[in-house]
Amino acid sequence: MRDKKEREFQLRYVKSQLKDKKQSAIRAKNYYERYVERMRIRQMKRKTREELIFKRLFEDGLEIQKARLRDLREYTKEKREEQAKRQKSEIESLENYYRDQFGMLAESMAQERREVQLRETAQAKAVAKMRRELRKRMEREIEDLQEAMIRDEDDAYFREIDAERLRDQ
Repeated sequence: MRDKKEREFQLRYVKSQLKDKKQSAIRAKNYYERYVERMRIRQMKRKTREELIFKRLFEDGLEIQKARLRDLREYTKEKREEQAKRQKSEIESLENYYRDQFGMLAESMAQERREVQLRETAQAKAVAKMRRELRKRMEREIEDLQEAMIRDEDDAYFREIDAERLRDQ
């Protein structure tokens, strides 16, 4: 019986040892699993934190790029507007220049037209005056010729009378 008790004790002891080993193994496994889980959570937290940092960095970089792009667009727009103003000013200047040149040309042509009209009027008056003078001179010459002819006829008549008288004598 003692043997039996001893065996039972040993059996209980072995069972207890096995149970302790089993429980120890389960505890170690649980501890390891909790450790792995905590490490995984830490890794995820760290990874998430890093991702958040990178995400913030990316967003900040993106905002900086957007701001630069806005500034560049604004600068380009201002330069285009300045160039358009300069071009408009140049065009207006050229328009004014050509308008002035055209005005001066029109004025010059009008002055020339007036001068031509004055010359034509003066020339027409001169021609009319020359015609009048020529007509008067021709009329005088005709009158002189008519008088000369009348005198000649009178002289011829008197000569004929003289010639008849002389003949009669």
